[in-house]
Amino acid sequence: METLQAILSKIKNIQKENKPLNYQETISVFNAIKHLSKEKIILEKIIALVLFSKENEQLIKSLSRRESEIFKLIGLGFSSREISNLLTIKEVTVCTHRKNIIRKLQLSGFGQLQKISIQHIYNQA
Repeated sequence: METLQAILSKIKNIQKENKPLNYQETISVFNAIKHLSKEKIILEKIIALVLFSKENEQLIKSLSRRESEIFKLIGLGFSSREISNLLTIKEVTVCTHRKNIIRKLQLSGFGQLQKISIQHIYNQA
């Protein structure tokens, strides 16, 4: 319990200083906590998610302006038909953009695209 209190105290001090951790420091903290925790699998999943997010952010930047719009709308839960109506383009055009996004982000299909786009929207908030 003393270890936990010491860790929480250090975290509170960092928060007070308003000095957020960078990417590498964040991963280091999660790895250190993983070795102390009985719930290693949860922390391994969190670390994988952080690494996956970082990799995808670079790929997401490679999307065209229109692809980015469609990617965000997918993350907000819009269907292809709704996106086509909203952007006043044909539904087949939305599908083509969606296929290009899947290819550029190196995803396996639409389900994975939805997950990544929702995660991206969540991280932007």
